[in-house]
Amino acid sequence: MGKSVSTQQSLEQLKAFYWKHMKEQLLPFWLERGIDEEFGGFFTCFDNSGSTLVSTDKYTWSQGRMVWLLAKLSSMDGFAPEERDRLLALSGEGARFMMRHAIMGDGCCTFVTDREGNAKRLSSDHDYAASIYADCFVLLGLSRYARESGDAESLHAAKKLYASIRSRIASGTYRTEPYPIPAGYRTHGIPMIMLNVSHELAEALQAAEEAGIAEGGQEECADGCCGNEAVSGGEVVSVGEASSGGNGDALAIHAADIHASEVREAARAYMMEIMDDFVTDDGTLLEMIPIGGSAGSVGEVIGGDSHSGETLLDRYVNPGHTIEDMWFVMELARQLGDDATIRKAVRVLKRALELGWDVEYGGILLFVDRDGGQPKGSMEGIADDAMAKKVSNDWGSKLWWPHSEALYSTVLGYKLTGDEELLVWYERVHAYTFRTFPNSDSSVGEWIQIRDREGNPQSKTVALPVKDPFHIIRNLIQLVEEL
Repeated sequence: MGKSVSTQQSLEQLKAFYWKHMKEQLLPFWLERGIDEEFGGFFTCFDNSGSTLVSTDKYTWSQGRMVWLLAKLSSMDGFAPEERDRLLALSGEGARFMMRHAIMGDGCCTFVTDREGNAKRLSSDHDYAASIYADCFVLLGLSRYARESGDAESLHAAKKLYASIRSRIASGTYRTEPYPIPAGYRTHGIPMIMLNVSHELAEALQAAEEAGIAEGGQEECADGCCGNEAVSGGEVVSVGEASSGGNGDALAIHAADIHASEVREAARAYMMEIMDDFVTDDGTLLEMIPIGGSAGSVGEVIGGDSHSGETLLDRYVNPGHTIEDMWFVMELARQLGDDATIRKAVRVLKRALELGWDVEYGGILLFVDRDGGQPKGSMEGIADDAMAKKVSNDWGSKLWWPHSEALYSTVLGYKLTGDEELLVWYERVHAYTFRTFPNSDSSVGEWIQIRDREGNPQSKTVALPVKDPFHIIRNLIQLVEEL
């Protein structure tokens, strides 16, 4: 691959570039400014420039991501032993903060806490458990920390939380703030995140089983870290029931007796739900499809309702989500030896890049129409919907994370298939990303993550009022490991 890139850099030079950028530019910001030494957990509510901490609130979404990152970094040989020890210790402190404060007595996670860890509501109209995505990122962090540390307590908490999440998805008793799923729709985000966290938990469980410690975490967590029993109440939940409405064999999963092979099969079922239900014949992945239908259900009558496919929500594509999800798919498919799904994922990835690339200014647009360009479609019946408003108003923004995700997805796709088009996309994305997002202020280091269509910094909130380290550092780790 290295001989084909326009810069003629070798693979080792590319690896060295990404490693240095991560270790010297990005990571110091978080290790110096993001660690709450007094109460535990992490500070992430910085402004877009990174110069000001605007709140000490702790969004569990980002707490889980930080725990994952620090645990993963602790496994990398490029750090000195004492550095790895510190990274794992910080991850452990974050894991314990989440177990003490984020996971509530009913098995759900609060969306946000104050600095000390007291649960907060987004507003008087919201429950504490405002988004199941927050639960999923807590699960992701606990799973990785358990895998790297061998900590049985974290693994047990992860298993209980996984059962709770699956139970709530099966029953439809969950929320997805700040963008609720509109009535009548399924969203790609649910099987996407469940593919990711199921694969992560399966790897943690396998590591524990191989080490002979899988049963060690089945006692109650120390200090009542997870409150009462999970929402599932110990009931058996099946993969078919717990998916967001798609495929999957009936595979029994019990909160107290979850095994790697079963969770990996759950991940496979979520993967097939995505590829079978959300992808059109031309390789376009739609973010929303009708309940009971698929991406091919346009114009059909489903459950008594006609879906014309002509509203904004029916038509829009989220290129970044697609690009990220396709490496989720490719990594699992590689592990399963599923070459056909890898080839389909590459087709979907290339379609997302084609639709999402801004031919006028460069970079990946936040949202596009399924036929390309600015999102379009009727707003009838959805004018007040939060997601519809975001798609309509913010489609031209350029965010850091679709670009870093595209760097890894194109490299992985090329490595698995040899598709030369992905090298062209890699070069294009790399050039745009590193001339646009890195912070010119070396005293800050962390990227200015939110840009307008022309690439100028914007002071605005994207989903949460946080400056999230997750995508950039994770993708640079993956590039270093894959190149």
